[in-house]
Amino acid sequence: MIDLHPRAVGLFPVARGFFSAVAAVAAALLILSVPAYPHAGEFILAKFIPGKGRLAIEITIDCTGHPLIRSEAEAHQTLSKTLTLISGGHSRQIGEIAPLRFERRTSIDPETPIPKDAHDTERPHQIVTAHWQSDLPMGSITLQNAPDSGQSVILWQPSSTPGEQPRWTMLVPGDTSPAIVIEPAAASRVLPYALAGGTVLVIAIAAMLRSRRISTSPQLSSPKPSTTAETP
Repeated sequence: MIDLHPRAVGLFPVARGFFSAVAAVAAALLILSVPAYPHAGEFILAKFIPGKGRLAIEITIDCTGHPLIRSEAEAHQTLSKTLTLISGGHSRQIGEIAPLRFERRTSIDPETPIPKDAHDTERPHQIVTAHWQSDLPMGSITLQNAPDSGQSVILWQPSSTPGEQPRWTMLVPGDTSPAIVIEPAAASRVLPYALAGGTVLVIAIAAMLRSRRISTSPQLSSPKPSTTAETP
């Protein structure tokens, strides 16, 4: 599980020097201090859900009045190249690993860790969400906001405990997330025990068959003494 920080100022990690830190802190202060934030268009929202041997991500952008994205096609292009997955020293855009499935929405996920505007529901929204998921080998990965994305990403994980705030981090362009641990799939966790049990069973059956062959094989009998009397 990724070690994201709770919704508090100054706790998210920033990996790209002083200017990145200033930009991220300023954005976080804006999120936390303005009670009537207009909408989520200033950020790309990326919800991720790690599972056993897999990872699912939802990337959302609000195109309503967006200064950079003027059409749904542009939204698709932006979401396709926003996140890069880094594993074992190799990096690939998530769209190169598995395809993205796009859908239109009229509202942002209510669990998203950004302030809600009570008047924001009064106007129509043009929201585009990209769904992505892929099987991944067990180990540690990170997600990077593309250096040329031009927008910050709020990367967040829904809470598994009712009433608990989701954990999140902000990635300015070029930033990488803390490590996300991919646990082994359920089948792969059982496989070593199954192999060990199968090996023991094979050995036991082989020993039983060998013992049965020995017990049923004919025994060599010693020659009986002759009862014929010798003639003088």
